[in-house]
Amino acid sequence: MKRKNVTSIILFLFGAGFCVWGWILIADARLSTSWPTAPATIVYSEIKSSDSRSDGKTTRMYSADIRYQYTVNGKIYACARISFGDHSSSSSTGMEKLVNKYPKGSQATAYYDPDKPKKIEKIGARPALDSC
Repeated sequence: MKRKNVTSIILFLFGAGFCVWGWILIADARLSTSWPTAPATIVYSEIKSSDSRSDGKTTRMYSADIRYQYTVNGKIYACARISFGDHSSSSSTGMEKLVNKYPKGSQATAYYDPDKPKKIEKIGARPALDSC
């Protein structure tokens, strides 16, 4: 019976941790809707792949590795974050769309935290909660 209680407590804490993490992401997304913008230059844009192993099966995972630079108050910053919740996928289609949308040498708009210009929300269109 004690083991069941310990397991319940661990699962509760794990779930609470995810809730706090989600709340922080949503709070950042809401704050970022009023952040200033800066022109950004894409300096690297490639699809990366890696193999993920689970239950004896190997799955190829794809992610978009897009790096860019932007300038705030005369200081150059570099970043690789496209949006809140960057992710990978077992399908390369979405990653190909991102790489095609942001090819090397192209321009984009960076949305940055005015108090911490290195902290960037995303590049591209105005932030929206449903896209985070």
